Amino acid sequence: MPTDGRKVAIVGAGQVGMACALVMAVRRRADELVLVDVDHLRAEGETWDLQHGLPFLEPLQIRYGGYEAAAAAQVVVITAGARRGPDESRLVLLQKNAAIVRSIVEALATVCREAIWVVVTNPVDVMAYLAWQWSKLPPARVIGTGTLLDMARLQVLLAQKLGVAASSIQAPVLGEHGDQAVPLWSRVTVGGLPLDMEPAEREQLWQQVLRAGQEVIRRKGNTCYGIALAVDDLVATILGDHARVMPVSCWAQGYYGLGDVYLSLLTVVGRQGVNRVLPVPLDETEYAGLQRAAQVLVQVRKEITYS
Repeated sequence: MPTDGRKVAIVGAGQVGMACALVMAVRRRADELVLVDVDHLRAEGETWDLQHGLPFLEPLQIRYGGYEAAAAAQVVVITAGARRGPDESRLVLLQKNAAIVRSIVEALATVCREAIWVVVTNPVDVMAYLAWQWSKLPPARVIGTGTLLDMARLQVLLAQKLGVAASSIQAPVLGEHGDQAVPLWSRVTVGGLPLDMEPAEREQLWQQVLRAGQEVIRRKGNTCYGIALAVDDLVATILGDHARVMPVSCWAQGYYGLGDVYLSLLTVVGRQGVNRVLPVPLDETEYAGLQRAAQVLVQVRKEITYS
């Protein structure tokens, strides 16, 4: 099969990982998709299930294997982790998912040192930081999905309220993926025009954004489609070297007076991962929110214990 060598490995064949795989297969983001999971039978079954749809897709190779199968991947997507309960914050997942991510990083570090690593496992900002630390890769090559989904949820809710397409709204969100996310209301635009909305309406809408993930989990047990589409968009940006500005979780030291922490900033993303960070001016509220997010993330990182 002719191929230009675009290879993506997805570590974790659970619902998020497989939603990512399906979206990337349908949109033909790569020439080869590799599924890796500690449950080899599940990875095998999921691979076969996807392969049975190949006659309806553009030419694509889909296979499964151990970590060695991820060798030569341009992008590695890490989705493996414990599932979050309906009333459980992402930060509660810290301890158990840190152990999972550490085992993945130790295995991948020997076979995928040239890849861009995209971390999805929650709490994503802390997991991305740990993946960077444990892998010893340059920070530009380890990216968390960060507030991409928070931004998308805000765009959707604004679009529904205003009666416009979600793609017509620019609504950047920085900080932590979760309770400490920071909407940049000063930079929200609708069709290029500044948003005209009362502060009370904004706050009510933002509270809906913060509850959105838990509300989905209460109804169906997990979230997977929104994040899968966000991951697909990020992977396409990396492989295509699009130099797009995206709010992804990256090493933030040196920006806005922040220290040694991963959180979402407006980042130019391309084939080398993080090309650069755009230090856009923030108002006092936004700046204070970003500082709080950093403090929370540094504190919870300190709570991890290692055996």
